[in-house]
Amino acid sequence: MIARGDHRFEYHDAKSDRTQLSCHRLHSRAAIGFLVGRTREPQAGKPQRPGLRDFLIIAMLAAIAGHLANPEISIALLAATVAALFLMRGHHPERGGITTELPAIATFVLTQTGRP
Repeated sequence: MIARGDHRFEYHDAKSDRTQLSCHRLHSRAAIGFLVGRTREPQAGKPQRPGLRDFLIIAMLAAIAGHLANPEISIALLAATVAALFLMRGHHPERGGITTELPAIATFVLTQTGRP
């Protein structure tokens, strides 16, 4: 705010508000990836599976796709995520079920949706 004589001028920067909102959305989407990834973290002596870092990367890829609001990019990133999950799955055939792959896909969809 700037005061000149009897007048006060307030400057409102709409671009700053959009940036702050985008940062808030990015942080909330990272939090979703963190929470899901933390619960899926592999235990010592058990077969490898996607964990905290993997879910954070999935959430950030989805957040970027959601921010860009481009369906082609979103579909391509989702397909790449699914391919990477099943490629990792192929490297560890001793794992049973798909209880890690489904939350990974759900994390992508959940963090990708919403207004950019």
